[in-house]
Amino acid sequence: DEEGDDIVELESKLANVLFDLGFGDYCEEAYKLYTKLIPLKRRQCGIDDDHISRMVFNLGKLNLNKKKMYTDALQCFEEVLETKRDSGTDNAKDDMFISVLFHAGTASEKSGQNNDAEKFYRELLLFKDDLDNTDIDMDVVMYNLGCVLLASEKFAESLVYFTKLNFSAKQKVKKFPRREILEKIGTAHTHLNNYEDAIDAYEEIISQHDQKLSEKKSKNEVHDIDKVYIALGHLLAKIDRNDDAVQKFEKGLDIRKKKVNYVDTEELVNINNSIAVCCFKGGFYKNALKACEVSLETLENNPMTVECERLKVGTYIVKCSSYR
Repeated sequence: DEEGDDIVELESKLANVLFDLGFGDYCEEAYKLYTKLIPLKRRQCGIDDDHISRMVFNLGKLNLNKKKMYTDALQCFEEVLETKRDSGTDNAKDDMFISVLFHAGTASEKSGQNNDAEKFYRELLLFKDDLDNTDIDMDVVMYNLGCVLLASEKFAESLVYFTKLNFSAKQKVKKFPRREILEKIGTAHTHLNNYEDAIDAYEEIISQHDQKLSEKKSKNEVHDIDKVYIALGHLLAKIDRNDDAVQKFEKGLDIRKKKVNYVDTEELVNINNSIAVCCFKGGFYKNALKACEVSLETLENNPMTVECERLKVGTYIVKCSSYR
């Protein structure tokens, strides 16, 4: 009846107001109202599709950002996109359509559906000239697409976007810390066996870090810089820059021990094994032996049987070599 329709209309307006307030209990109340009202709105005659789409879109954003229910969020976004595509309007001029595409990509990425996320982000790139009046930033789209491609092991394609972002970060106000972009570039190059390019990326991160410390912009080591040193050590070892590799491994371990006073047993053994190999290749047998012994000592309290036996054999070989 008309009175019931009026109540639904008033509650819809209330839900939108609560959603726009955007925090705490308001969002929870908006979520409850949208869940109740959207089926009622669909049953009403003559209700504008765009009005329902806005409510479904808002419900999707609540699922995405507040509830962390990514699959439910994606269902909402896909429903709105289907409605918009069927309407026959020019989507390039529809701010909601463009915004929904971005949120659909985010929900797909969060739920591990990388193929769908790639599809949505690539479609967004088609609207790069139409984003000025929206809340979507093209650099963010390219970064997210790069991350999805990296997660999908499409390393060469991901490099295209991260390289563009790295260049733009040098030219203008940064949307992302350059370190994040450089780490992604380093990861992609590593998987493509472009070790020299990966080394350049990680060395640039360390250079930026050292510069900040020297300028006293940062009093402490940057979070996770130890991981950069260790990753760089592994890369240098791959191209037989053994002395440099050992230096990076030791620097990374030193930072980590100062930071947390603990290094994961398996990782510590792995790093010391790498140090031993580098020293052995360089003919520094006593240093190699010391690294092997550190690994064996580490394993005394955390036995990894197969690794322990392998290390004993390795230690024996190094001992024999050191007495040549």
